[in-house]
Amino acid sequence: MLSDKPENSRSGLAALSAEVATLVEHMRDGVAYCRMLFEDGQPGDFIFLYTNPAFEILTGLAGVAGKRVTEVVPGLCVSDPLAIEVLGRVACGGPAETFETGAFSVQLAVTVYPIKPDHVVAVFDAITGRKQAKPAEQALLQATERLALAQRAAGAGVWDWDIPTGTLTWSSELAQLFGLNPAAAVATFDAWRSVVHPEDRQQAEEVIMASIRDHVPLFNEYRIILPDGTVRWIDAFGDTTYDADGTPQRMIGICIDASERKKAEAKIEFLAHHDHLTQLPNRFVALERLKMAMAYADRAHENVALLFLDLDRFKAINDTLGHTIGDLLLVEVARRLQACLRETDTVSRQGGDEFLIILTHIQDLDAVTGSAAKLVAALAEPYEIEGHALAVTTSVGIAIYPNDARNAGTLMQQADTAMYHAKGRGGNDFTFFSEQMNEAVALAHALRGELRQALAGGEFLLHYQPQIDLA
Repeated sequence: MLSDKPENSRSGLAALSAEVATLVEHMRDGVAYCRMLFEDGQPGDFIFLYTNPAFEILTGLAGVAGKRVTEVVPGLCVSDPLAIEVLGRVACGGPAETFETGAFSVQLAVTVYPIKPDHVVAVFDAITGRKQAKPAEQALLQATERLALAQRAAGAGVWDWDIPTGTLTWSSELAQLFGLNPAAAVATFDAWRSVVHPEDRQQAEEVIMASIRDHVPLFNEYRIILPDGTVRWIDAFGDTTYDADGTPQRMIGICIDASERKKAEAKIEFLAHHDHLTQLPNRFVALERLKMAMAYADRAHENVALLFLDLDRFKAINDTLGHTIGDLLLVEVARRLQACLRETDTVSRQGGDEFLIILTHIQDLDAVTGSAAKLVAALAEPYEIEGHALAVTTSVGIAIYPNDARNAGTLMQQADTAMYHAKGRGGNDFTFFSEQMNEAVALAHALRGELRQALAGGEFLLHYQPQIDLA
């Protein structure tokens, strides 16, 4: 049988030290003073001797003094057997122990202290908030770690500009990005300004001020100069906060190393406008430069010479030695052409073994003759390509703006016509365009058309066919 000596709340409280009574009454943690009840010499239940106001708030149990634990919390032995076990061990002389219980509306951590034989004090601490906070804290920690990892992966750094004071705070990643001292995490707007490339400084500041003025997010692109002289491209993103009066207070953002992107963009831009083999400007760039040269020539009352070059017997080299040798030969031809020209001139690969040269600021046609002769002679010099001694010459056709044509398309056609005229004379030569060439081309074209029509119409009549004995 359970032995039970009823005691009321007043006598229970008197059993506690008077010195701590006031403290216990005002504690935020719940306190319950209990005495162990035995059943056949073993701990069977406990009776509440005293509970403080916080206990009643945390557990929702009021007026429990003098009642058994299992009476107040029915089924506790089944739902939370650890509670009775811990209370029994401590009441029988064991050390203080802590356990958690979900028997009440809030999750509680209960620490049980021995007071005297068969008597314990249990202190109840609400941990529901902490239980709920831990996942949030863990999620925040993981998000922070992911952000730091993303910053490192992207080469990004965070900055915070206090606009009224001019104070600029940056992360260690940003300090590393800008080549600054990581220990000096606080600086000024002028410190940032000092590392921006002088050519980009004004534009970078104007973009920042426009972002603040127009209440729009910041995107800025500029160069910085590191302490060792290295130039680095930066992409800056940010946004501004304002007070109730609309006065800007803070701008917060990130900076990313954009150097590799800029290199890729420059490479794409170069490939879009240059021949991939010879690195010369391509036909589209040549056409634009020709139009610009013609417009300038009109204003300066000068001439422009357009030279169309085609290598002689290049196909034989390609067919005999292969395209690899042919490509290397074209690269060497391009190098020689560039060596013969001024900085104001343009040489372009049109495709295959055809090249276009634009000579600007021409006032004397004798200068064109000299340049053409120099080009023909340079290309006629022997070539040594991968152990092969090669010889190649060129045929050059020349058309003069504005003498021969008033638009770029016609001028190119006439230079092409002159080139074929030079090739027809045996190559390794240059020829100026003349109207007679157009007449000859027109006659040849008409003759070819008439011959095709005569063949199709059966208009040919055989009068004589020689027989040859090859033996």
